[in-house]
Amino acid sequence: MSSNIVRSIKIRDNKVFITSACNNVIPHDYKEWNSPFLSKILQDKGKDALELSIFKKYEDGSFQGRSIKKYTNALEKLVYDERFCDEYKKKYDWMNNFPYKSERYNEIKKNRGSSEFDKFLMKVLKSSSPKDRFIIYNPIYKLYFYYKRGSSLGHWVPKGKATRFKYRKEAMAIKKNFGDHNIWSIEKEV
Repeated sequence: MSSNIVRSIKIRDNKVFITSACNNVIPHDYKEWNSPFLSKILQDKGKDALELSIFKKYEDGSFQGRSIKKYTNALEKLVYDERFCDEYKKKYDWMNNFPYKSERYNEIKKNRGSSEFDKFLMKVLKSSSPKDRFIIYNPIYKLYFYYKRGSSLGHWVPKGKATRFKYRKEAMAIKKNFGDHNIWSIEKEV
């Protein structure tokens, strides 16, 4: 599936301009282009409707990239934030492995087309990120975990250099990859 790696989205002269590159073409050739679809939404329905449409494009995988924090933070909330992740997974998560055209597939498709889905996504988009941060700690060796997002490698470091995770659930998902994950703990940073 092809998607756009988005670097920026700007509004000029009541039109929406996107700087992006196709994820299937390497090297990535970023170009700015006018999106008539999103421009029409902005002109007809306003900025909130535009933000919802952009977030939907990130949520369904059409847009990718971490450069626009507003939308990537909202995506993280769908996966890790306990305020939203259970409802999302239960009602709207299209990435679950269920057979095409099954009863569950049709239910998710119907839910995703509803106004409740739009309201849910707007609630996620407008919500603030949690203030708490969590770190992974090994009490035996008194070491903390440093992890660069997108990497499969981690390092054990002093506390000051440890990776701070926004969500306990995210830290637990990373911790599960350790061979001896039972000896590691998750600490709430104070």
